Amino acid sequence: MKNPLISTTSFFSILFFSILARYRYISAHNHYYPDYEKNDMLKYRKQTTFSQEDYNNILKQTGLGRAAVDSLKHRPDFTDVLIRFQSNMFRPVKYAQAGYFFTTRRQYAIDNSGNEIPVYEFAPVKNGYVLVTKSSQTLGIRNGHAALVVDAANGSILEAGPVGMTSHISDISVWRTYPTMIMLKLKDEIIQKNTSLIRNLINDALNNLTDIPYKITPGILSQKKNIPDKIPASNCSHLIWAAFMRQGIDIDSDGGPIVTPRDIARSNLFEIVQIYGVNPNCIWNC
Repeated sequence: MKNPLISTTSFFSILFFSILARYRYISAHNHYYPDYEKNDMLKYRKQTTFSQEDYNNILKQTGLGRAAVDSLKHRPDFTDVLIRFQSNMFRPVKYAQAGYFFTTRRQYAIDNSGNEIPVYEFAPVKNGYVLVTKSSQTLGIRNGHAALVVDAANGSILEAGPVGMTSHISDISVWRTYPTMIMLKLKDEIIQKNTSLIRNLINDALNNLTDIPYKITPGILSQKKNIPDKIPASNCSHLIWAAFMRQGIDIDSDGGPIVTPRDIARSNLFEIVQIYGVNPNCIWNC
């Protein structure tokens, strides 16, 4: 007769190592420092049209994607902005980590005295933008964290976690202390097909996706793709995925049983607005 305790232990052991194998390629260095030379940003002075080569170079030098550049290019201090973002991109960063719960730790930038500090500034932020960071670990695995901008004017984001908390509205400013950050937006062709998409996304998220209990198990011990009117439990990436899925948009890039921040960051439905501390040629373990 089988010992039920051994069977249960074996199940969770297999489950743990299966998840570990799944996440094996997700772990990555916490902060990417450019391994290439700085370019002179003054060449973009008074320039308002850009080639793809220009956009690629600006992304590598400043972390600003096409959408951010187009939002900023008419400012009289555009070149100064580029230089400032470039300085942040190339500045070495010290960071430490702290525990949310015994399972979870987050990394944050520090000054020489060990104080938590912001280390970059945001490009113009809009409702419906998604934030992803690598600077979070669960059980020693760098699984990352994700959030949705729900009120750009007031710097408000929707996020889930840590363990013991329900999904909630937070201030975006804490993200400026993460050593890594990826800001994403839906591609224009998707938004143009439904001009009310972002408004519906935000209204639904605010009305239906707050106060949801945190669990790491959606997709592991329950069906990820079961999206009832009231979600019983969620985690950071599942919550953001669910927000878009409720609008008919699947931002899980690999379509697996679970969705991770990496899966969201690699979705071809998004374009980069801004990156910080991330390799522009490979934003997450290509």
